[in-house]
Amino acid sequence: MKLALDHQLDEIKVYRSQQKSGNSVRIQNEFFASVIGKITPHALSKLNEQWILYKDEERRLTNGDITSICSGTYYRSIGIPCWHMVKERLSQRARIQPNDFHPHWHWYRPPPGAERVEYPLPILDPKTRQQRRTIETERRAHARAHAAVRRATTGRILSQHEQL
Repeated sequence: MKLALDHQLDEIKVYRSQQKSGNSVRIQNEFFASVIGKITPHALSKLNEQWILYKDEERRLTNGDITSICSGTYYRSIGIPCWHMVKERLSQRARIQPNDFHPHWHWYRPPPGAERVEYPLPILDPKTRQQRRTIETERRAHARAHAAVRRATTGRILSQHEQL
């Protein structure tokens, strides 16, 4: 068992090393320079998607289309800067920094007891959750009622003609 676990850990270390050493060609941009090697590749690819959205939005603005308003849900739910944050940074002539990402996406997380990191509040929509619970409860009640109709007092499942 120990050898199998050691082998798995070695594979994980090798995979992480390969991920850390190689950069995606599409993010070879000075805007990303301060986060390469500090943020995981998946988070960088998600940031690249936001970069593409920013570029598309810039094209839409030059055509005179209406821009969208940032609600902050992308950043609060995923912890990766949205295209509005990219736009803000570029307008300030700044770069995206590692502290713009949730610590989950960092290669090296702060050790326990280090400076406290303020995490964004999670997005919870209680109304939606309550609606989901209500729908599920109604579905179960309906299934129980339907199952009760289909069984005779002896426990035998009634035919459709007998149920009428």
